[in-house]
Amino acid sequence: MTGGVRWPVAAVALLALAVALVRFPFGLMSDVYFQRVVQPYAGDGSTIVATREGPSETILLMQQTWLAQPVYTRLVTNGFSMSGTAVPALRYMRYFVYWPMVLHKGPIKRVLVVCYGVGVTAGAAVDLPTAESIDVAEISPDVVAMSDIIYPSRHPLRDPRVRLHLEDGRQLLQTTSERFDLITGEPPPPRTPGAENIYTREYFQLIHDRLAEGGMTTYWLPVGRPDPGTNVTAIIRAFCNVFPDCSLWNATPFDLMLAGSRGDTRQVSEAEFMKSWQVPELRSRLAEIGLEVPLQIGATFLGDATYLAQLTGDTPPLDDNHPQRLHPVRGRPSLSDPGYGVDPAVTKLYETVMDPMRARQAFATSAFIRSLWPETLIAQTLPYFDHQSVLNTVLWEGGRPLRRIESLHRLLSDTPLRTLPLWILGSDDVKQRIAKQATTDTSGTAEYAEGLTAIVARDYARAASSLADSERRGLRGDALRPLQVYALCQAGNLNAARQAARGAVAQGDEEKHFWEWMGATCQVGPYGGG
Repeated sequence: MTGGVRWPVAAVALLALAVALVRFPFGLMSDVYFQRVVQPYAGDGSTIVATREGPSETILLMQQTWLAQPVYTRLVTNGFSMSGTAVPALRYMRYFVYWPMVLHKGPIKRVLVVCYGVGVTAGAAVDLPTAESIDVAEISPDVVAMSDIIYPSRHPLRDPRVRLHLEDGRQLLQTTSERFDLITGEPPPPRTPGAENIYTREYFQLIHDRLAEGGMTTYWLPVGRPDPGTNVTAIIRAFCNVFPDCSLWNATPFDLMLAGSRGDTRQVSEAEFMKSWQVPELRSRLAEIGLEVPLQIGATFLGDATYLAQLTGDTPPLDDNHPQRLHPVRGRPSLSDPGYGVDPAVTKLYETVMDPMRARQAFATSAFIRSLWPETLIAQTLPYFDHQSVLNTVLWEGGRPLRRIESLHRLLSDTPLRTLPLWILGSDDVKQRIAKQATTDTSGTAEYAEGLTAIVARDYARAASSLADSERRGLRGDALRPLQVYALCQAGNLNAARQAARGAVAQGDEEKHFWEWMGATCQVGPYGGG
């Protein structure tokens, strides 16, 4: 012994633990690593509001807010954006249910939703007044748990008709003996690790075998996504190999929908086709995603089985034994290809498929459409392909009212549509609801939103007044004064329009374009009033 202090082993261990705890980088995961993961999705101001870490996945829930209220939610799993509730996402995921709701012959009583995601498709199934049972298959309990944050009210899984199966959707299809009138879902993107087996021919055969006679399936086909790129043509071929009446529909320019049925589809009557819009709550839900009138459904048509056979050519189908067929093939353009915008052949293919005028002609001449659509509505649907062209552009580029003033004015003047003009104006029903509740806002934002509501209601005097109030409260924006002048012009108050225009300064090509149009249309502009 030298007289030094002898520390018990336990004390030394405790001291080491204390030092380690002091130095442990608490918060590093949430403050650094999670932030890096979500960086590609944070450009719109979205932030992480919840996280869950399971044995095989890390789930992040992001929200964008506006006027201190959530606008939409995004689900990010293991760094991949899986699903969300932004209006374009609401449109295509509700469409998976609303399309067969309109076209299925007879009531849809039994529904299977494979993959829950953020619950939009399951929520649309809950909207079905005829649904008696709704089965939802979701393999991840953590995904389901996040739903409590997304839906503080109107929770899809709390509907008494819903049965949740915490298991793999493909396994459920293999083991259940039930038959369904509709099978759909919110699958992850096909290039997500492990997701390829729910896009194969064998999987689509399982769906077919579990459909009741005359039952329908709708399936997501993500396109227009060059990173990392997907050979979606192989998915189309796999689907059409199982469903001879396969068809392709434009839910959004990024999210197409494959549809097929078991057995012959039957033509629905005009009354059956129209009846969903006669239910007030359902009509509101349809309008929110840009389906204000039944005829707009038809304008989303892209092609029938004959067209898809030409589109896929000699492309082999995606099957369980060849998952690598999901990868783009050099020299064989696909609708979701890394060459989009770079390779002219890829860009041309996408633009040709999405071309509303080509689709309009295909709709008018398709034997499939004649066998399914009410005969009296086919010709009436054709003008809506013109509006579909505008809708494609708005969903692709976002709301740009100054650049799209001709389209906006034509829609306001010649149609009863409200939602599409609102999207051109850069707003939507979600933001309008938030603005109406923003009683403490003093920035002028709520008044601006009220002005946009009045424009699409064709109440131009009220619109001009609200926009002027917004400006007086200090709100500034490129479109604020121009839209005020437009509203005054449409209200017939040209003197006030000219006075308001004199205070404007045309900056940028889009604003200059707007004022040139106003000068030609209303003889109003910022340069001396005409």
